Amino acid sequence: MRKNNSIRHQYGSEHYLLDYDGGSGSDNPWDKEFRSYASGRDALRSLLNYGQKEIGWRRLWVPSYFCQEVVASLKSTGISIELYDDSPTDESCALDIRNVRDGDAMLNVNFMGLRLQRETELYGALAVIEDHTHDPWSTWASESPADWCVASLRKTLPIPDGAVLWSPRKRALPEQLMCMPERAYASLNKMAGMILKKRYLMGDDICKDDYMRLYRFGEEHIASNETSGISVWSGNLLNTFPTRSWRGKRLNNYRAFGRVIQDVPFVRLLKPESEECSCPFSCLIVFDSPDMRDFVRMRLLERDVYPSVLWPLHEPVIDGIPVRHQMLSRKILSIPCDMRYCEEDMACIAGIIGNAVHEWAVT
Repeated sequence: MRKNNSIRHQYGSEHYLLDYDGGSGSDNPWDKEFRSYASGRDALRSLLNYGQKEIGWRRLWVPSYFCQEVVASLKSTGISIELYDDSPTDESCALDIRNVRDGDAMLNVNFMGLRLQRETELYGALAVIEDHTHDPWSTWASESPADWCVASLRKTLPIPDGAVLWSPRKRALPEQLMCMPERAYASLNKMAGMILKKRYLMGDDICKDDYMRLYRFGEEHIASNETSGISVWSGNLLNTFPTRSWRGKRLNNYRAFGRVIQDVPFVRLLKPESEECSCPFSCLIVFDSPDMRDFVRMRLLERDVYPSVLWPLHEPVIDGIPVRHQMLSRKILSIPCDMRYCEEDMACIAGIIGNAVHEWAVT
């Protein structure tokens, strides 16, 4: 296979297979009693099915600013979904205890890893599920008072599938599920894509469309059909990752990005409530207008920088999303700052954004 003279640079999009020094895999908020799933949606669906059958749950309160694919997955369990006002920019969730009744459960989200623990009078008034996907090793996750916690580990770690469910309050858990054959096939497609992407970035003669096709197939089927446990290979890899050092690198990258972006007008970087206890999932920036956001996003894509929109709300699964949250989703961009990158990378990307904002402002 022919190899090019230079390493290719690409920022964002799916993880690739990393080289790394191994870790202990034991420094986790969950103890020995947990359940592993193929995806965060599987973990939540499994818990909701269990809660409806064994506990009598009938209604789930979900933040109004939340991934609509996940909301659709939750709704598929047959539970009634209600929205309460909450978003990455809200200081507190707006769920009045007077609205709570028997058979209710609540999903409380650590948006983008920015928050400290949110224990309110609602804890104890209804079953509380916390989503720690964006910072599974936060102080909040480690000291959680919730009944159950979930985290989609494939969002922060280089694995093709994987999520975890545990109970800080030692509540009963659903039975551990096997990995379904169709999920194993989807995971293997993603793993193949991760390997090919690594070789592509190293300069090998790999067709980008080939690994992207594998990624797309894997992602389309990674949470489909029956609820599934984690694949054997992803489960084994989880025990080898240096998760704490990777988390520290993410925080340093976030800071490097922030030092440059703070001088860019019309753009606001969302900050964690405490850098000692929280680590941002990404550099989440809010633009003054949707048009500016879209222009900057186009300029980033032209430079092989692939930001995400967390999350699009233009096709809501449940009516009642506040207009201000819909507008926020149109002005927001998520810039990855994980262990794949260094501080120089982050400063460079912030500079590209700054130049694009200036270009937009003068046209």
